Amino acid sequence: MTLRRGIEEVLREHYVNFRELVAHEPEEAKPLLQIQKLRRPVFADAVTTSDLSSGEMKAVSVDGASVLIAAVRGEMYAFRNGCALDGLPLEGGRLTDTVIVCPWHNCAYDARSGKRVDHPEEPGLAVVPVSVQNDKVRVAVNVA
Repeated sequence: MTLRRGIEEVLREHYVNFRELVAHEPEEAKPLLQIQKLRRPVFADAVTTSDLSSGEMKAVSVDGASVLIAAVRGEMYAFRNGCALDGLPLEGGRLTDTVIVCPWHNCAYDARSGKRVDHPEEPGLAVVPVSVQNDKVRVAVNVA
């Protein structure tokens, strides 16, 4: 109470329209950063490395999800098999060096990141985590 009166007195001296100081009980402490519970990726077999040569892509179904796998310069990349514009399948499109071209709209996506290369401000492809173990290409559709 003494502290409150002292603070009110100083505030009245410096601020003409000051009326009173109101103290509230402290709110329950909240963490500064709330971390969402992340789902652990569950990888499932999709293709073998011998199924795709560099510069090729293939659509496969994994756990009920359609996934597009692209072999680019010796690396494997995976995306949800649907154009970012309307979800139409990308199979039947073409892979030119590092660019996937949609067969329906000619949208161009970076085959390594899924980002649009023709219109960078537009949304890109949904990336699917991929793992290569021995000759098996595995994808985790449960987190993508």
